[in-house]
Amino acid sequence: MNNQTPSTQNVEVEQGECKINNQTVDTPVLDVLVKISCYSSILPVIPLLFLSNYIKIGYLLTFIIAATCMALNLVLYKFNKTKSPFKTLDVMFIIIGGALTIAAWSFPEKNDLFKNCSGIITNSILTVGVGVTWLLGHPFVKDIVTDKIDDPIKMTHPMTKFVIHAVTGIWFIIFILLTLVSIPDAVVYLNSGDKAAGTLYTVTTILGIAIPLSGAIWMKLFFLYFKANKENIAERYYKVEIDEWNTRYPEHELAAAYASNSNGVVDENADENVTV
Repeated sequence: MNNQTPSTQNVEVEQGECKINNQTVDTPVLDVLVKISCYSSILPVIPLLFLSNYIKIGYLLTFIIAATCMALNLVLYKFNKTKSPFKTLDVMFIIIGGALTIAAWSFPEKNDLFKNCSGIITNSILTVGVGVTWLLGHPFVKDIVTDKIDDPIKMTHPMTKFVIHAVTGIWFIIFILLTLVSIPDAVVYLNSGDKAAGTLYTVTTILGIAIPLSGAIWMKLFFLYFKANKENIAERYYKVEIDEWNTRYPEHELAAAYASNSNGVVDENADENVTV
Protein backbone atom coordinates (compact mmCIF):
# COMPACT_ATOMS: atom_id res chain seq x y z
CA MET A 1 0.00 0.00 0.00
CA ASN A 2 1.32 3.42 -0.90
CA ASN A 3 1.33 5.60 2.19
CA GLN A 4 2.47 8.72 0.35
CA THR A 5 0.07 11.60 0.15
CA PRO A 6 -0.15 13.69 -3.02
CA SER A 7 1.77 16.46 -1.29
CA THR A 8 4.74 14.17 -0.60
CA GLN A 9 4.83 12.37 -3.93
CA ASN A 10 7.72 13.03 -6.29
CA VAL A 11 6.13 14.89 -9.19
CA GLU A 12 8.02 15.71 -12.38
CA VAL A 13 6.73 17.16 -15.62
CA GLU A 14 8.60 16.70 -18.86
CA GLN A 15 7.63 17.00 -22.53
CA GLY A 16 3.91 17.11 -21.85
CA GLU A 17 4.02 14.20 -19.42
CA CYS A 18 3.57 14.20 -15.67
CA LYS A 19 5.75 11.75 -13.77
CA ILE A 20 4.54 10.82 -10.29
CA ASN A 21 7.00 8.60 -8.44
CA ASN A 22 8.69 7.97 -11.80
CA GLN A 23 5.43 6.77 -13.36
CA THR A 24 4.30 8.63 -16.45
CA VAL A 25 0.82 10.07 -16.52
CA ASP A 26 -0.62 11.69 -19.66
CA THR A 27 -1.49 15.34 -19.18
CA PRO A 28 -3.44 16.46 -22.26
CA VAL A 29 -5.05 19.24 -20.22
CA LEU A 30 -1.64 20.78 -19.59
CA ASP A 31 -0.84 20.63 -23.30
CA VAL A 32 -4.08 22.47 -24.09
CA LEU A 33 -3.30 25.08 -21.44
CA VAL A 34 0.15 25.60 -22.94
CA LYS A 35 -1.40 26.28 -26.34
CA ILE A 36 -3.87 28.72 -24.80
CA SER A 37 -1.09 30.48 -22.92
CA CYS A 38 0.69 31.23 -26.21
CA TYR A 39 -2.08 33.72 -26.99
CA SER A 40 -3.09 34.69 -23.48
CA SER A 41 -1.17 37.96 -23.44
CA ILE A 42 -3.39 39.46 -26.15
CA LEU A 43 -6.71 38.23 -24.74
CA PRO A 44 -7.22 41.03 -22.17
CA VAL A 45 -7.25 43.68 -24.91
CA ILE A 46 -10.26 42.14 -26.69
CA PRO A 47 -12.93 43.59 -24.35
CA LEU A 48 -11.36 47.03 -24.71
CA LEU A 49 -11.68 46.82 -28.49
CA PHE A 50 -15.16 45.37 -28.82
CA LEU A 51 -16.97 46.55 -25.68
CA SER A 52 -16.04 50.21 -25.76
CA ASN A 53 -19.73 51.18 -25.72
CA TYR A 54 -20.03 49.24 -22.47
CA ILE A 55 -16.76 50.43 -21.08
CA LYS A 56 -17.36 49.48 -17.45
CA ILE A 57 -17.97 45.87 -18.43
CA GLY A 58 -15.02 46.04 -20.82
CA TYR A 59 -12.65 47.15 -18.06
CA LEU A 60 -13.96 44.50 -15.69
CA LEU A 61 -13.56 41.73 -18.28
CA THR A 62 -10.06 42.95 -19.08
CA PHE A 63 -9.12 42.64 -15.43
CA ILE A 64 -10.76 39.20 -15.07
CA ILE A 65 -9.13 37.85 -18.23
CA ALA A 66 -5.70 39.21 -17.25
CA ALA A 67 -6.00 37.72 -13.76
CA THR A 68 -7.08 34.39 -15.26
CA CYS A 69 -4.12 34.45 -17.65
CA MET A 70 -1.77 35.11 -14.75
CA ALA A 71 -3.30 32.25 -12.75
CA LEU A 72 -2.95 29.98 -15.80
CA ASN A 73 0.68 30.97 -16.16
CA LEU A 74 1.34 30.22 -12.49
CA VAL A 75 -0.15 26.74 -12.93
CA LEU A 76 2.02 26.13 -15.99
CA TYR A 77 5.06 27.43 -14.09
CA LYS A 78 4.37 24.99 -11.27
CA PHE A 79 4.39 22.14 -13.79
CA ASN A 80 7.51 23.43 -15.58
CA LYS A 81 5.58 24.37 -18.71
CA THR A 82 6.78 27.95 -18.66
CA LYS A 83 9.99 29.48 -17.39
CA SER A 84 8.60 32.66 -15.83
CA PRO A 85 5.84 32.81 -13.19
CA PHE A 86 4.66 36.24 -14.29
CA LYS A 87 4.41 37.60 -17.82
CA THR A 88 5.05 41.31 -18.28
CA LEU A 89 1.91 42.01 -20.33
CA ASP A 90 -0.28 40.09 -17.88
CA VAL A 91 0.94 42.31 -15.06
CA MET A 92 0.35 45.45 -17.15
CA PHE A 93 -3.20 44.44 -18.06
CA ILE A 94 -4.04 43.57 -14.45
CA ILE A 95 -2.88 47.02 -13.37
CA ILE A 96 -4.72 48.76 -16.22
CA GLY A 97 -7.88 46.69 -15.91
CA GLY A 98 -7.98 46.88 -12.13
CA ALA A 99 -7.38 50.62 -11.89
CA LEU A 100 -9.84 51.53 -14.65
CA THR A 101 -12.48 49.12 -13.34
CA ILE A 102 -12.38 50.82 -9.96
CA ALA A 103 -12.46 54.28 -11.55
CA ALA A 104 -15.26 53.53 -14.04
CA TRP A 105 -17.53 51.81 -11.54
CA SER A 106 -16.85 54.45 -8.90
CA PHE A 107 -17.84 57.29 -11.24
CA PRO A 108 -20.63 55.95 -13.51
CA GLU A 109 -21.56 59.50 -14.52
CA LYS A 110 -18.21 59.70 -16.33
CA ASN A 111 -19.05 56.82 -18.67
CA ASP A 112 -18.67 58.98 -21.82
CA LEU A 113 -15.30 60.21 -20.59
CA PHE A 114 -13.99 56.69 -20.14
CA LYS A 115 -15.46 55.61 -23.48
CA ASN A 116 -13.80 58.36 -25.51
CA CYS A 117 -10.57 58.50 -23.54
CA SER A 118 -10.12 54.78 -22.98
CA GLY A 119 -7.81 54.42 -25.97
CA ILE A 120 -5.38 57.11 -24.98
CA ILE A 121 -5.39 55.97 -21.34
CA THR A 122 -4.76 52.28 -21.97
CA ASN A 123 -2.41 52.68 -24.92
CA SER A 124 -0.28 55.33 -23.26
CA ILE A 125 0.08 53.14 -20.16
CA LEU A 126 1.04 50.17 -22.33
CA THR A 127 3.53 52.31 -24.26
CA VAL A 128 5.16 53.56 -21.08
CA GLY A 129 5.11 50.08 -19.53
CA VAL A 130 6.70 48.42 -22.55
CA GLY A 131 9.29 51.20 -22.81
CA VAL A 132 10.23 51.14 -19.12
CA THR A 133 10.52 47.35 -18.90
CA TRP A 134 12.57 47.41 -22.10
CA LEU A 135 14.95 50.00 -20.64
CA LEU A 136 15.19 47.97 -17.44
CA GLY A 137 16.43 45.01 -19.44
CA HIS A 138 13.29 42.90 -19.55
CA PRO A 139 11.46 43.47 -22.85
CA PHE A 140 8.09 41.73 -22.76
CA VAL A 141 8.94 39.63 -25.82
CA LYS A 142 11.68 37.97 -23.79
CA ASP A 143 9.00 36.12 -21.80
CA ILE A 144 7.71 34.52 -24.99
CA VAL A 145 11.12 33.73 -26.50
CA THR A 146 12.35 32.20 -23.24
CA ASP A 147 9.51 29.69 -23.37
CA LYS A 148 10.26 28.88 -27.01
CA ILE A 149 14.00 28.28 -26.52
CA ASP A 150 14.91 25.49 -24.13
CA ASP A 151 18.63 26.24 -24.25
CA PRO A 152 19.55 29.00 -21.74
CA ILE A 153 22.91 29.46 -23.44
CA LYS A 154 21.20 30.23 -26.75
CA MET A 155 19.22 32.94 -24.96
CA THR A 156 22.50 34.79 -24.36
CA HIS A 157 23.50 34.79 -28.04
CA PRO A 158 23.70 38.30 -29.57
CA MET A 159 21.40 37.32 -32.44
CA THR A 160 18.77 36.01 -30.04
CA LYS A 161 18.93 39.33 -28.23
CA PHE A 162 18.66 41.13 -31.58
CA VAL A 163 15.42 39.31 -32.40
CA ILE A 164 13.98 40.04 -28.95
CA HIS A 165 14.79 43.74 -29.19
CA ALA A 166 13.60 44.03 -32.79
CA VAL A 167 10.22 42.42 -32.11
CA THR A 168 9.81 44.46 -28.93
CA GLY A 169 10.57 47.56 -30.99
CA ILE A 170 7.90 46.66 -33.54
CA TRP A 171 5.25 46.40 -30.83
CA PHE A 172 6.52 49.49 -29.05
CA ILE A 173 5.94 51.45 -32.27
CA ILE A 174 2.48 49.88 -32.61
CA PHE A 175 1.56 50.99 -29.08
CA ILE A 176 2.82 54.50 -29.87
CA LEU A 177 0.67 54.59 -33.02
CA LEU A 178 -2.35 53.40 -31.04
CA THR A 179 -1.77 56.19 -28.54
CA LEU A 180 -1.44 58.82 -31.26
CA VAL A 181 -4.61 57.82 -33.12
CA SER A 182 -6.50 57.96 -29.81
CA ILE A 183 -5.65 61.60 -29.18
CA PRO A 184 -8.09 63.33 -31.61
CA ASP A 185 -11.14 61.52 -30.22
CA ALA A 186 -10.20 62.41 -26.65
CA VAL A 187 -9.47 66.05 -27.53
CA VAL A 188 -12.74 66.56 -29.43
CA TYR A 189 -14.72 64.91 -26.64
CA LEU A 190 -13.12 67.05 -23.95
CA ASN A 191 -13.79 70.22 -25.96
CA SER A 192 -17.17 69.50 -27.56
CA GLY A 193 -18.74 66.46 -25.92
CA ASP A 194 -19.69 62.92 -26.86
CA LYS A 195 -21.89 63.70 -29.89
CA ALA A 196 -19.20 65.78 -31.57
CA ALA A 197 -16.71 62.96 -31.09
CA GLY A 198 -19.02 60.36 -32.62
CA THR A 199 -17.31 59.98 -36.00
CA LEU A 200 -13.82 60.19 -34.58
CA TYR A 201 -14.76 57.61 -31.97
CA THR A 202 -15.80 55.19 -34.72
CA VAL A 203 -12.61 55.83 -36.71
CA THR A 204 -10.48 55.42 -33.60
CA THR A 205 -12.18 52.12 -32.78
CA ILE A 206 -11.55 50.78 -36.29
CA LEU A 207 -7.91 51.87 -36.21
CA GLY A 208 -7.57 50.40 -32.72
CA ILE A 209 -8.41 47.02 -34.21
CA ALA A 210 -6.56 47.38 -37.52
CA ILE A 211 -3.22 48.58 -36.15
CA PRO A 212 -2.62 45.63 -33.78
CA LEU A 213 -3.68 43.22 -36.53
CA SER A 214 -1.10 44.83 -38.80
CA GLY A 215 1.48 43.77 -36.23
CA ALA A 216 1.22 40.22 -37.57
CA ILE A 217 2.16 41.51 -41.03
CA TRP A 218 5.12 43.50 -39.71
CA MET A 219 6.28 40.46 -37.75
CA LYS A 220 6.11 38.30 -40.87
CA LEU A 221 8.06 40.87 -42.89
CA PHE A 222 10.68 41.19 -40.18
CA PHE A 223 11.32 37.46 -39.96
CA LEU A 224 11.52 37.18 -43.75
CA TYR A 225 14.10 39.98 -43.71
CA PHE A 226 15.96 38.41 -40.80
CA LYS A 227 16.11 34.99 -42.43
CA ALA A 228 17.49 36.47 -45.64
CA ASN A 229 19.99 38.82 -43.98
CA LYS A 230 20.98 37.33 -40.63
CA GLU A 231 24.59 36.71 -41.72
CA ASN A 232 24.98 40.31 -42.84
CA ILE A 233 23.33 41.59 -39.67
CA ALA A 234 25.64 39.46 -37.56
CA GLU A 235 28.74 40.63 -39.40
CA ARG A 236 27.83 44.31 -39.58
CA TYR A 237 26.46 44.92 -36.10
CA TYR A 238 27.40 42.04 -33.82
CA LYS A 239 30.75 40.68 -34.98
CA VAL A 240 32.65 41.53 -31.79
CA GLU A 241 29.87 40.27 -29.52
CA ILE A 242 29.49 37.05 -31.50
CA ASP A 243 33.25 36.41 -31.50
CA GLU A 244 33.28 36.84 -27.73
CA TRP A 245 30.26 34.55 -27.39
CA ASN A 246 31.92 31.91 -29.60
CA THR A 247 35.01 32.06 -27.40
CA ARG A 248 32.91 31.36 -24.31
CA TYR A 249 30.85 28.59 -25.94
CA PRO A 250 33.05 27.11 -28.70
CA GLU A 251 31.19 23.78 -28.71
CA HIS A 252 27.72 25.25 -29.06
CA GLU A 253 25.86 24.78 -32.35
CA LEU A 254 25.47 28.54 -32.79
CA ALA A 255 29.24 28.96 -32.59
CA ALA A 256 29.41 27.00 -35.84
CA ALA A 257 26.40 28.73 -37.36
CA TYR A 258 27.93 32.16 -36.87
CA ALA A 259 31.61 31.25 -37.15
CA SER A 260 33.92 33.91 -38.61
CA ASN A 261 36.69 33.07 -41.04
CA SER A 262 40.16 34.61 -40.99
CA ASN A 263 38.91 37.69 -42.83
CA GLY A 264 36.31 38.37 -40.19
CA VAL A 265 33.39 37.46 -42.47
CA VAL A 266 30.57 35.28 -41.26
CA ASP A 267 30.85 31.87 -42.87
CA GLU A 268 27.76 31.50 -45.04
CA ASN A 269 28.49 27.78 -45.44
CA ALA A 270 27.99 27.13 -41.75
CA ASP A 271 25.18 24.85 -40.65
CA GLU A 272 22.07 26.40 -42.23
CA ASN A 273 19.75 24.32 -40.10
CA VAL A 274 20.68 26.20 -36.97
CA THR A 275 18.52 29.27 -36.48
CA VAL A 276 18.06 31.83 -33.79
